Amino acid sequence: MTKLNIIGTYFGQSGYDSHTRQLALALNKLCEVSISTQRPANWARLMEDNEFQMLIRNPNEAEVNLCIGLPYNWNSIMSDGKPFIGFVVWEGNKCPNSWLETFMDDRVDLIFVPSEHTKQAILNTLETHKNDY
Repeated sequence: MTKLNIIGTYFGQSGYDSHTRQLALALNKLCEVSISTQRPANWARLMEDNEFQMLIRNPNEAEVNLCIGLPYNWNSIMSDGKPFIGFVVWEGNKCPNSWLETFMDDRVDLIFVPSEHTKQAILNTLETHKNDY
């Protein structure tokens, strides 16, 4: 069974928090998931049993890292040598040009997006800069 470490915010109310929670819960049905996140005081009281187990698993035992967040946060996680998946959300019709270097980094194995819209925004930006990469 694959061991996956998900890195992201979990306890807040942002869209990224929601994506981290929902993706972790879904993937935990398919593989062994650990979650690396900041934990508020008394965090264990807020958890269902399956969430608690993901949050106490040792992330160092994971075989793959999945980071849910903006691409400029991915670099420190990509450098540990494990396969890397980035998950990003974007609402505009193009993503920031500064993200392209991270998207094209050889250490990024996959990029997950929650919608066709985000996928198209990334492709639109890549198309604009296709001769740069």
